[in-house]
Amino acid sequence: MTAAIRGEILTYLEAIGAEDGSDVMLTAMEAVGTKFTLKEYTSTGVHEKYLIFAKGGVDFLLHDGIVDTVFFHLRDSEKYAAYAHPDALVEGVRFGMSRDEVIDKLGMPRQNKKRYLLYPAGDAFVNIQFRDERVLRINAQRQDYAAQAEAEAEAEAEQGKSVLTVAPKPITGEIRPYLDAIGAEDGSDVMLAAMEAVGTKFSIKEYTSTGVHEKYLIFAKGGVDFLLLDGIVDTVFFHLYESDRYAAYAHVEALVDGLTPGMTRAEVIDLLGPARQDREHFLLYPAGDAFVNIQLDDERISAIDAQRFDLLAQAEAEQAESVPTTEPKPLTGETLQPIDAASSTYGDPVMLDLVEPLDPPQALDHGGTHVTAAIRGEILTYLEAIGSEDGSDEMIAAMEAVGTRFILDEYTSAGTREKYLCFEKGGVEFLLHDGVVETVDFYLRDNKEYTAYAHPDALVEGVSLGTTRAEVIALLGTPRQNRERFLLYAVGSAFVHFQIRDERVTRIAAMRADLVAEEEAADAAAAAPALAAEPKPITGEISQLINAAGSAYGDPVMLDLVELLGPRLDSHDIDAADGGGKLLVFASGGVDLQYRDGVLLAVLVHVHEDERRPYPRLGTLVDGLSFPATREDVHAALGAPNDSRSHLDLYSENGTHVIFNYNGGSLATISIVHVPDDA
Repeated sequence: MTAAIRGEILTYLEAIGAEDGSDVMLTAMEAVGTKFTLKEYTSTGVHEKYLIFAKGGVDFLLHDGIVDTVFFHLRDSEKYAAYAHPDALVEGVRFGMSRDEVIDKLGMPRQNKKRYLLYPAGDAFVNIQFRDERVLRINAQRQDYAAQAEAEAEAEAEQGKSVLTVAPKPITGEIRPYLDAIGAEDGSDVMLAAMEAVGTKFSIKEYTSTGVHEKYLIFAKGGVDFLLLDGIVDTVFFHLYESDRYAAYAHVEALVDGLTPGMTRAEVIDLLGPARQDREHFLLYPAGDAFVNIQLDDERISAIDAQRFDLLAQAEAEQAESVPTTEPKPLTGETLQPIDAASSTYGDPVMLDLVEPLDPPQALDHGGTHVTAAIRGEILTYLEAIGSEDGSDEMIAAMEAVGTRFILDEYTSAGTREKYLCFEKGGVEFLLHDGVVETVDFYLRDNKEYTAYAHPDALVEGVSLGTTRAEVIALLGTPRQNRERFLLYAVGSAFVHFQIRDERVTRIAAMRADLVAEEEAADAAAAAPALAAEPKPITGEISQLINAAGSAYGDPVMLDLVELLGPRLDSHDIDAADGGGKLLVFASGGVDLQYRDGVLLAVLVHVHEDERRPYPRLGTLVDGLSFPATREDVHAALGAPNDSRSHLDLYSENGTHVIFNYNGGSLATISIVHVPDDA
């Protein structure tokens, strides 16, 4: 039997279910005794209005003009003062009281859940929330959400249905300003408000991936990342636990009201109602025009994201389409180059083409017999800086030659300290490795990030944007390297690199090393007898990816992969001229999937935090292998590979190639390549 609820909460309970501006609502507002701020949203078709009494420790939530919930904060926080009389709110109940003490005082509740007790009070309810079995907060609310969900489930079970139709509880908490920013343009008021809510400085990283411009705002000390795609806020990531790279979000327990790190899946559903997507690794809830993704590890909350789309629903809808309704768009850029090579044979010349953009430079004797004409033009100033130290006279002279300001970005990648000087208005980018000028890139035409180099026709005399491969060779002679995607000419101790697309020059770079020659020399040195030890089976979560190789697009295993790798998915059509197919890019999952002729041909798993986020559960990816990993670690865990080259090891697993790719001695990516039966 339940005892009568008494205390100051009665004034607020009378307002539950009342209309906006009614006498009982105004009386409850006056009882708080402080000023308030007003916020309004439309979430899942419901108009939400918040009255936030930060100095009074109270929030009112109205749904479509009706008072739905009143939240009481029983202790001070950075955002709220504690309710003025916390011990008088519900007579006999106080902050920190145990669950048993509350039940002894108030009797058996209507709902006795791990995170709360629910007591009826007239036409409303009192929700007493717990953490570690102690009273944390108290709410006055309009509905018994758990009973509503249970009743709906019973009704649907009788009708043979499998999906709940009860609406989830509205998402409240500090996440609201971030949800407002989802879908907003870069620099918009709502985006700036969300950035200010983090309250720390940030760094910026920008990339162009599969034709999409990605911009990351990294609030390392605030535990938050913003991801913008083509100038639109797409996702906001919240780190709930401190790591080497991030502090934990400042108010993890206030991010989504009622949620705490480590809460179980069942507890989340109990609190928020049935999810729109209930998958192995996440729960997805709608919140207005956006979504809240609650990520799970071992059935417990590990991270929370605010995101723009229900990516799994998109994938399911795409799977259901039997006939494309639009022509595929071409997928271009260097991102496609490793994918194009997926069906090539081991040792094919395309393998060496991959070395040029991916491998780190090393010292090399630049001797050779290639006959070339002298390189002339403005590039000579920059070539003199190649190989010089940071701050040297040659480097400063080259920087002054650009004639514009620059932006500085610094990273540590695979043990190498990388420093970028980005002259965005000058069309030039300097890259230094461990304090030495490694590469200078020149942009010959405008793009989203860079203005074209000021004198593109004068950079290398006789060569300009659009010059054909044959014209370059006719002018400069036989190159040191003549590859599908580039020509390389030696100039003193440095090199000039002409990037080629569709047989025409698209970009020029001055660089320190001939990476292809290094790879060929290293491969020759690596042609030693293989280790005698047999490879071991590759197990762990990677098995799901290995087993999926060769599966059909639209096969049920595809949805399992989306569930495993979500929440960030971008789908790109590959032009028929490039072989056709689809590329699925999982930004949060650190994995790319390529389908060719309707078959999953290649998987690329990122395991080193660099330009892309790595796979989120590295500890369970490959059994016996800890990350970061070296080649020696891979051999110790998996035995000797079936084949090996200077920068990769190849293992055959169930008719599939699993390739471990190294950068500077550290494992950078894992490639899984399907080998057709007739190959």
